[in-house]
Amino acid sequence: MKKTLLFSLLMVVGFGTIAPMAVAQTKPAAFPAPGTYNQLTPDPTQVRQAGGKVGAFQDLEGHWHAVQIGDYTAYKVYMNTGGNTYQAFLPREIKAFVKYPGDTLLSLTGLASHSKLSGGVFGLQQFRGAGVQLVDYRYTRRSLLERLVGAPALAIRQEAGPWQEVPRSKSAFQQLFLVLLADDAAAVAELKTGRPRPGQDAVRLLTHYADFRVTQQLRLAGTVRP
Repeated sequence: MKKTLLFSLLMVVGFGTIAPMAVAQTKPAAFPAPGTYNQLTPDPTQVRQAGGKVGAFQDLEGHWHAVQIGDYTAYKVYMNTGGNTYQAFLPREIKAFVKYPGDTLLSLTGLASHSKLSGGVFGLQQFRGAGVQLVDYRYTRRSLLERLVGAPALAIRQEAGPWQEVPRSKSAFQQLFLVLLADDAAAVAELKTGRPRPGQDAVRLLTHYADFRVTQQLRLAGTVRP
């Protein structure tokens, strides 16, 4: 049952091309020792807790492992492979983790606004498609009100390139997305009106762009006619 659940989890979130037999036969690797925590992340490296969620994490080599996901913040996640002792991991120590039924958090490093945090931050994936990934790390903010009603704090990347923060000013946002969506005439026309909002409309624009790319590929294959 657990093996079936893990396979379903990985298929739902769309990560990799792991075959069912590979998932069933792979045992979770032993956790490496956590890195040295700086003053901004003073939590102990281990905690004891109950009630973790079924999930998986991706190591730095790109392999996925079954785990129980415990508590997590923008700067660390607690995971284990059995029992009640959970090990803390920083964003720089793993690539991503998934908590069933579908929350996917990716490791972000090199962001200008978090340059003092050598471990980086985890961002909640908002969009993945057309070679683009978009994540929101607004919950790094201290205030609950900021996290609930504040504008998204977004980072974006193409393919497996470096992450860059999505500008919050309309003009800078427009310039970035005009480059990202340059081959979609409808998206370019909308962006040039200046109406799209940096935080609120980013996912919508990318979703429409992904649909455009699929339609374009089908037309090139001769299965859809103009």
